[in-house]
Amino acid sequence: MALLVLGLVVLVIVGCQTAQQTTQAAKILDDSSALNYSQLGVDLSQGVTKSMVSMAQNGDVTSGIMVLGVKSDSIRSQADIPPDANGYYHLVTNEVNASLTYGADMHVKLVKDAQGHVIDIYLYGTISMITSITTNPLNLVMTYGNGTNPQAAGFLPYHGTTTWASNNLTAISANGPMSMRTVNQINQVTTTTSLTFNFTNYASPITAGPDYPLGSLTLNFSVNDKVSNYDITIAYNSTSVATMSYGDFTANLPLRGI
Repeated sequence: MALLVLGLVVLVIVGCQTAQQTTQAAKILDDSSALNYSQLGVDLSQGVTKSMVSMAQNGDVTSGIMVLGVKSDSIRSQADIPPDANGYYHLVTNEVNASLTYGADMHVKLVKDAQGHVIDIYLYGTISMITSITTNPLNLVMTYGNGTNPQAAGFLPYHGTTTWASNNLTAISANGPMSMRTVNQINQVTTTTSLTFNFTNYASPITAGPDYPLGSLTLNFSVNDKVSNYDITIAYNSTSVATMSYGDFTANLPLRGI
């Protein structure tokens, strides 16, 4: 996951270099930047869905660790991380090298039916990255859920729901709060971009694969606290290509199979 996000962050940095040069007065991102953010958004959402599928199929939170990006060598099995009082397993890792500081702080809860099938996956927490792989440093934080206290009023985790036929997982749907915030500096000018993910009827069949979702994703966003007049919308159609639109601009987005 870290390498996947790292490659996508390069695209975002490059895109951000032209983000303030758009000639379309009604848009606060140029089309290239919107496309790069869209690709990053779909890949991150595909990644967490794939992780939830792995957890559901194996009945164990640690089976999805690598997809989530949590790579702690101390976590060998689910037994190494007993759940907290709310039933969540706490998964943490940090990775630091010359060009990248990467961290994951995730809480995951699995709910099983009487047959032992995982029917609900709840998660909240953050995946963060600070990179200096170009001359323009960038800080990215991906947040799942709308808080850190499951007992708080109004708390909502990101939620995956599964469908089973006998002992075979046949589908997964997902919804809930997800957001991304990037802060980058170009020529000593700092730009903060905030995106909120809104899923509608987002679901995927699960077969021998690869599988692709159906539904839609809307990205509401702001740049330096200025709210965009246009949302980014992404339409999934159960194929390996999704379609994004931003105002009068449209483009195709390749998808990694779930």
